[in-house]
Amino acid sequence: MESENVGHGSLVRTSEQNDSGEVSTANISMALLVGIICTAVIFGVHKTKKQPTEASHLMASLWGIDFKPFTMMKKVLMASFGVLGLLALVVHTVITLGPFASSTVVAIVLVTFKHHGLLPDWKSFGSVLRKSNKATPHAVPRSRPGEPNAPPLPVWILTGFLGSGKTTLVNRLVGRGKDQPRFLVIENEVGDTTLDAELVIQAAGSKENVLLVNDGCACCKVRGDLCDLLRDEVLAERVPRGGVDGVIIECSGLSDPRAVVQTFLVDTDLKQRLELREVVALVDAAHVGRHLLHSHAGDKRQEKLTRLVEEQIAFASILVINKLDRLANREKDLEAVLPAVKAINRTAEILESTFCNIDLSLVLGGAFPSAGATVSSSRWPTSGADRRWLRRGAWSPSRALLEIESVHLAVPPGDREDDDKVPSFESTFAAADAIRCVSVRIDGELDLDAFNRWVLRILQDFDVLRAKGVLAAAGFDEKLAFQCVHAAFDGTPSLTAKWRPGEQRSSEVIVIGCDLRPDLIEYGLRRCRVKAA
Repeated sequence: MESENVGHGSLVRTSEQNDSGEVSTANISMALLVGIICTAVIFGVHKTKKQPTEASHLMASLWGIDFKPFTMMKKVLMASFGVLGLLALVVHTVITLGPFASSTVVAIVLVTFKHHGLLPDWKSFGSVLRKSNKATPHAVPRSRPGEPNAPPLPVWILTGFLGSGKTTLVNRLVGRGKDQPRFLVIENEVGDTTLDAELVIQAAGSKENVLLVNDGCACCKVRGDLCDLLRDEVLAERVPRGGVDGVIIECSGLSDPRAVVQTFLVDTDLKQRLELREVVALVDAAHVGRHLLHSHAGDKRQEKLTRLVEEQIAFASILVINKLDRLANREKDLEAVLPAVKAINRTAEILESTFCNIDLSLVLGGAFPSAGATVSSSRWPTSGADRRWLRRGAWSPSRALLEIESVHLAVPPGDREDDDKVPSFESTFAAADAIRCVSVRIDGELDLDAFNRWVLRILQDFDVLRAKGVLAAAGFDEKLAFQCVHAAFDGTPSLTAKWRPGEQRSSEVIVIGCDLRPDLIEYGLRRCRVKAA
């Protein structure tokens, strides 16, 4: 009887061992199968990884849109299956090798992840936490505009032909009193004369507030000198010492402002730490007519001077029509001059003045209204409480949204919906040597890749001084905006302005340049439209 019990017990134990072995084997097989499936899924998704192309490089360089090899859905899928596969691997090692050996395998996996940067540096993270706990609010120094990781230092550029009143306006800006913003003035003098600089020093009350760049040819040497001066003197020396709320750059009357403007768009470091607020062009109302209203065919010297005046007007965000007291018949003379000025630059704010007696808050952005202002503008409020002078600058892409609606030049009537119809070279638009402003509006959405290639071709094929635009691009709910000077393109896809549901989407591009063909520009822009399905 005992032998029967013993035999029965051994049979039970053998059966239990077999069952547990089968379960263990099943668990091992299941865990291994899950790990293999997860690996296969990740490998399959990874095979769909996109490679960078010329279009993606243009997206990054023009709009700052980083190339993404995977969509968000694919990233989530890979992460989910990766975690599931890792857990399956842990279960498999625990069952087959035991807890101690499996912990060794997990440690090796974690070290591998950390080596490839997939895990955070907990030691450095802890040190940051300890420092933040020890720090007090009073121990955090206040960063000054222009310093790294601080708001950019605002910059104003003043341009205009000889005798237009630039130094008078600078003197009014820097001589506003002790409670007003403290400006550092950079004077671009012609030759060895320093008369304008001496006048500014007298108005500012200190020689420390004025820096001098000799040789008035800002289109060649001064751009390099200006970069060095801004980087080595202004940002490295003056800003850390404090006492600089903004920078005013007064160009000489014979300088082309494009090189100075490009400095703030091309140089990456200066672009981050300095922000161009306004380009103010002074126009001598009494003498500008001789450049804009009369032909100088055959006179190379006068043609060159006329081109210079037109470029100074073209690059302005604010135009000050100065010296109105010198006009014999103010109303009649202005009626003749203003259309010529607006034909060059239709988006600039125009202010009329005598002795630069304007509301200076319109130049600074609305923060410091001057007493006894003789002009006003509906574009910006002049309340001194809102400190609007720290708004986005005239050359930021977002500023284009404020200006783009103000102008539009219609092309000749015809079959405007035929995108494949090439404009005739015998165009009704006469190619003129004068600088003109052209605006084209296109209904519908644009293919952004096609637009990127088109706009670069336009900047190369035409004599373009400036261009700006607001786009309705397929795949974007935001209104995309850009500004550029020659080949320096600055675009942003992250504007707060979005297309409303049901709103008619359209794109408008404004181009300022010489020998422009509005019909060709519109034809090229229409070719960028997304074709209807």
